[in-house]
Amino acid sequence: NNNNNNNNSRMGQTIAMPFLTLLMKLLFTVTVISLAFLNLKQVMKNGIHHEHDDPFLLQISTNKEHNNTMTVSSAALKSFRPPPSNNSSIDYFCVPWEVNADDWWTHRPEWNVAENDQNDTHTCFQKYHKDSKHWQRLYDNQFQDDDCNRTYIRQMWSSGYGTDLEQVALGLQRALEHGVPLTMTLPPKRRWWHYSANKEDGSNATCPAKDASCYFLPISSTNCNLKEQRKHRIDSTPLNQQRKYVKQFIPTWNFFSRQQQWLRKAVYDEVKLMKAELLLQQPQKCAVIHVRRADVVLHDEFSRKYFPISAYVDALPPRHSINTTLFLLTDDANAINEAREFHSDRNWVYFNRQRHRGTEGGWEEQIPSRNPRSEVVTILATLQLVPLCDTLVHTHSKFADTLRRAMHPNVTVAQVDENVTVFHANNTNSVKELEELLQGKRNNHAAK
Repeated sequence: NNNNNNNNSRMGQTIAMPFLTLLMKLLFTVTVISLAFLNLKQVMKNGIHHEHDDPFLLQISTNKEHNNTMTVSSAALKSFRPPPSNNSSIDYFCVPWEVNADDWWTHRPEWNVAENDQNDTHTCFQKYHKDSKHWQRLYDNQFQDDDCNRTYIRQMWSSGYGTDLEQVALGLQRALEHGVPLTMTLPPKRRWWHYSANKEDGSNATCPAKDASCYFLPISSTNCNLKEQRKHRIDSTPLNQQRKYVKQFIPTWNFFSRQQQWLRKAVYDEVKLMKAELLLQQPQKCAVIHVRRADVVLHDEFSRKYFPISAYVDALPPRHSINTTLFLLTDDANAINEAREFHSDRNWVYFNRQRHRGTEGGWEEQIPSRNPRSEVVTILATLQLVPLCDTLVHTHSKFADTLRRAMHPNVTVAQVDENVTVFHANNTNSVKELEELLQGKRNNHAAK
């Protein structure tokens, strides 16, 4: 009887094992089908997005094995992964500088560069940044269609860097208000932006287009011949006087000025070099002094005054003693000589770059080096360096406003011409007045 019971038990086990295996396979198949059905619903909801449809994703995916074993110096870059698709939950990734992410980033306004996580080999992106909602609205408006008859046309200025980009930002806000895309055109006489090609003859161009697209991501899908375009009628009320646009201005500026990857790498390299040269290694007790001169006295009734360097030094808060680093930003080579001659006890640092002397460059000639690419890289590197300081001393200037926005919200600000008439025809005399003032100081020093 015991033998019979053992035999029956083994027979039951023999029959049960294939049945259990079949049942497990069946459950597995049902699970796979269920997951596939859920994924299909998600695809139908979010739109089809295949990795092989995106050249950028394909370029990354073909090197996954190499990339996943890559060693990087920054701990933040250890989370390297392929760029995500539209319906991915990934919110951070890094790629080598050699992998161009411009096309991918152009159409993903919810992403931004993680500037603090860049290093010599990689650049990083983060999702859902503070400007993402506003960027999405701008993107949806700018890339809505290619109807050349529904375009708000605005001319790109060739003035100061801050003034030029402000015009684009204001144009984007105006276009968004009226629901039509903005198209920036070049000046009719000179078909180039003077930060992309030399103002006089268009030479030494950064790219064939000779406009802002040499540096920044596209802001529109409209690609129409100017003769085909019809300017959308928009009211002329100044946007900067309307309160609701104040909060939107900086995010709009940031949307337009999203730098192409080659430019971000050039700026990264320049900042790294300048930090070493300027000894600005970390946030410290330093002050930025912005001395705007050059052509400001050549604008007739809108001329501004040349102030001596002593006016800027006197405006510094008491905490900035003689040992404080003074980061001098100026377009006038004479200002550097003046600072070193009359304030030699101060610790001055400044860029070693070509500058005009006084008014010798003429009206609105901001590129003394005749190398627009280099000038733009220096400007953008400057905007990354000034946050290391806690004070800004300046006169009225759009670029000074740009510096202020780049610095910490609690930075100390002193405007030298705050309590005087900023614009006046008599300010043209300030060049001679400054020369006489400095010569008088020299004479007094010699007499002693």
